[in-house]
Amino acid sequence: MTYSVKRSKIITLLWLLLWLVSPPGLAERDPGYGPLYFQGMLGVLDAGNAWTLEDPHSGEVLESDLGKLIYGGGMAQQMTRDGVFEYGFEGGGLVSWKNSNQTFYASNHVFAVSLDNDLFLVDLSFGGALSWRPLKPLRFYLGGGAAIAIGTVNIVDSSVEPPGDAPPADDIGGREWAVGVGLYARGGVEFIIRDFTFGVSVRQASTKLEFDNAGEIDLTAPQWFLTVGKRI
Repeated sequence: MTYSVKRSKIITLLWLLLWLVSPPGLAERDPGYGPLYFQGMLGVLDAGNAWTLEDPHSGEVLESDLGKLIYGGGMAQQMTRDGVFEYGFEGGGLVSWKNSNQTFYASNHVFAVSLDNDLFLVDLSFGGALSWRPLKPLRFYLGGGAAIAIGTVNIVDSSVEPPGDAPPADDIGGREWAVGVGLYARGGVEFIIRDFTFGVSVRQASTKLEFDNAGEIDLTAPQWFLTVGKRI
């Protein structure tokens, strides 16, 4: 599900969601809770032909290879008990930025639309979490819940090859904003040494961004991460 919204509403929503997903007690453990796992994350999403435009005259969908998106950010899991099996909730956010020149091809390759742009994404998550520690230095975990993607794209220039063959670029220009709401699931494994953690994780969300004139970006491909963090 996607929405096109104004910038002021995006900023207000972003601050509200960051407040909601910020777990309590980052400095020390609340005695009424189990451990808190904080993870810094760096990873990649191979988007492939995730960006599409629709020709308003023919209805044909043009595709562009968005390539790889680099994500960075963090997640925190607050557990309600401490032990071999732990459960609780998690929340966090990721960001990605890419400057590129995207070429959109028609299926018959008769014409192509080119967009010189910069793209910025914020990906927020909040849900439940499960954890299993079969050994003291080893932890497996799962998480899932609600995901919200916020994106803005600034179209610096647009063109059509050959000129005059494809109208879709005529109305594309400037900055646009969009929000996509969906679900996410993730899992991973990490090693714990003196309460410091490092590991790998995979995450997948069902979010898409639909802009007014700049087409649609599908963000449903898996995201792969390296994680470092701390158990508090």
